[in-house]
Amino acid sequence: MLALNLVFYCCLSQVNNKKSVPLDGMTYSQLMQSASTKLTSHEYASALRDFSQAFKQHDSIGKYDYANAMVAAYKLDSIQLALNWFSKGVELGLGLSNGEYEYLIMLAIFLDSKINLTIKHL
Repeated sequence: MLALNLVFYCCLSQVNNKKSVPLDGMTYSQLMQSASTKLTSHEYASALRDFSQAFKQHDSIGKYDYANAMVAAYKLDSIQLALNWFSKGVELGLGLSNGEYEYLIMLAIFLDSKINLTIKHL
C-alpha cells in the first residue's frame, strides 16, 4: 500500500480552470490542496469530502486528481465511487505512460479482488 499512496500523493495535478467560489470560500485549488494534505494524513473521510466538493465546482479535472480521490474512496470502502473515479482517470489517459502502466500493474496486486477484477476489464 505504501507504493499506492506514494504515487498518488506525488501526482496531484493543479488546474487553473475555476468555477465560482463556493460558500465556504475555498477554490478548487484550495480544496485539492486540502484533500491532498488530508489524504497524506490518513484523514480519508475529510479528504473525500474535499475531493467531492472540488469536483462539483470544476470543469477540467485531471487524471491524477481522480487517482488521488480514488484512494480516499477506496480507504473508506466506497468501492463503486473509487472505481468510477479510477475509470474517469483512465479515460483521461491514466496508465498510458510506462511509469503509470507499471504502477497500475502494481496497484492490481495490492487491491482486493473486487477492484482487481474490474481493473483487468478496463
